[in-house]
Amino acid sequence: MWRRATSTDALCRTKPNPGTAIGPRPDQSRKTSDLQDEPDQAQRRQLRLAGAVIIFVMVGWFAASALGGALGLPVRFAFLIDLAAMAAMIWALVVLYRLWRARQGDGV
Repeated sequence: MWRRATSTDALCRTKPNPGTAIGPRPDQSRKTSDLQDEPDQAQRRQLRLAGAVIIFVMVGWFAASALGGALGLPVRFAFLIDLAAMAAMIWALVVLYRLWRARQGDGV
């Protein structure tokens, strides 16, 4: 909130009411349960990313193969598309394997 200052300054900023501030107060610390949930959220995020990669690669692979056949592209482009799809699938499987191993170590 802006108000007219009583001193020689033209304007000064008033302090906001602590009850109306957005978000936690600076003096409040985060709960321990919030800190423990962060690794689990990171694992879920990686799991969703790996799943999205698998879905998009499969759909893209089918579409690129069909489009390449319809356009009459040389076979070397088909091999290039296949290799790119395999690389993405291997990456997704490595991520999933690492997540699986991390959950094994957590005792879940």
